[in-house]
Amino acid sequence: MVQTRSTKKTSLDGDELRGADGNQVNPSPPHTSSKRVPVPQRVNANDGQRAWEVQTRPPPTALHIYVYIAMAAFMAGLLTPQCTHRLLQYTGYSTSKQYTEHSKSKGYRSMQERSSGRNLEGVCNQELLSQVLHEEFVQGLNVVCILPGARLTLFQGASQSTKRTLVMKDKSPSWGDVRQNLVNELHLRPAGPLDLPWALFTTRGERIVGEKDIVDQTQELSLMNTLMDEQVLVICNGGVWVWPGVRVGYERAVDLYSIMPGQPVTSAEMKRKKTTVTLQTLSLQPLILSVKGFLSEEECDHVQEKAEPHVRYSGVSHMDKDVGKPASEWRTSQSTFLRASEDEMMIDLERRTASLTRISRTHQEDLQVLRYEPGQKYSAHTDYFDARNYQKDPYTLSLIENGRRNRLATVFWYLSDVDQGGETEFPRANGAPQPWDLDTCGDGLKVKPERGKVIIFYSLHPDGEGDPLSLHAACPVEKGIKWAANKWVWNAPMSFIEDE
Repeated sequence: MVQTRSTKKTSLDGDELRGADGNQVNPSPPHTSSKRVPVPQRVNANDGQRAWEVQTRPPPTALHIYVYIAMAAFMAGLLTPQCTHRLLQYTGYSTSKQYTEHSKSKGYRSMQERSSGRNLEGVCNQELLSQVLHEEFVQGLNVVCILPGARLTLFQGASQSTKRTLVMKDKSPSWGDVRQNLVNELHLRPAGPLDLPWALFTTRGERIVGEKDIVDQTQELSLMNTLMDEQVLVICNGGVWVWPGVRVGYERAVDLYSIMPGQPVTSAEMKRKKTTVTLQTLSLQPLILSVKGFLSEEECDHVQEKAEPHVRYSGVSHMDKDVGKPASEWRTSQSTFLRASEDEMMIDLERRTASLTRISRTHQEDLQVLRYEPGQKYSAHTDYFDARNYQKDPYTLSLIENGRRNRLATVFWYLSDVDQGGETEFPRANGAPQPWDLDTCGDGLKVKPERGKVIIFYSLHPDGEGDPLSLHAACPVEKGIKWAANKWVWNAPMSFIEDE
């Protein structure tokens, strides 16, 4: 079973799907139309432009003779104008000033002119690679290193063991050339009925360009400069950012509010809030990340106080085989959904969550707040919807577009400490087999509640396919009260939270 809101008409758990304001939720399909790329402008202190490496090497004096031979061969009809032009370019000469002026107008510069801050050694940035590469193959995640000389170093599956380098035919390739090489070499699937367009990101999780984005001539140069400047890029086959886990215990510093997907960081208040948290990898299978101190004491109290008058015994989403069974067979906790509305603290928490995941607020559901009293628990379940289990439920199939969109990740907030029990367990961590008993907490990976901490666990692989290893449970509280909350983040825009 999958936990969800309640729905109306074709019910998922027997109640209506309503927000905090009582209005029925009517999810809208994700935006599928092509969009223009918000390409960042890069400025260089020398001349204000950068471009793909075009090497114009001045020849040594000894090569003058080759120029004369080439010109003589051309006059004799042995060389075509095109061949002569290529030869002269290779030796550093041009048959006219037009080529030089054209190159300057396009921002092309020699290695000497563009050496400042640019990778000229032809070696991938090892520091950046260490932040995204894994020992094992990661489904739906790829890494590409763009080098001078129109070379691409590819790491399929973001794995160190799959490294290979290719040289593109065009020495000053366009984005279209790069895109086609990526598609061919990494076997990227085109967007379709069950696949969202893939996208290219920086190692910081900032989206640069995607499969379906329109890049016009005015954006082409800036885009290619950006790709060259970043050097190491991450391709998420499902089009939405997923933090590379790298290895268990790996820690990375993440700047919050510095990257706000779907929202420019312009206000002085937003810049003032910039802070850095440490994202620690707890598991690679499934991908589970942890952040301590994400929530303040005041924020934990505020969410509890706001939710307490409204908590009721929780419902679940029934699979076809479980229709008619009471939710209490799996879940005995209490919960409620809170809409941020005009609550500035709640809105800020949504923005912070968006910055942490690098996924826009429009992909989030309203916050679900949970209370577990002694003896209460939630049996093992997954948060994503497997379309095969909802063939008799047209509402759910419509909601997930038959599997094209789904809950990508759960950002789980711990609002209180718990004296004993109440852990979040992942019984299939590290590839463990499916447990026979879903009601009992066993020997899986357990995360102890810690006030102010959040964990992110991904229900989908980076290519958008459901991950059955994301099975998780709320172990019974043995002593004390457990307060928690979760943000479900989808792989496509939904209608729960409006765009700003």
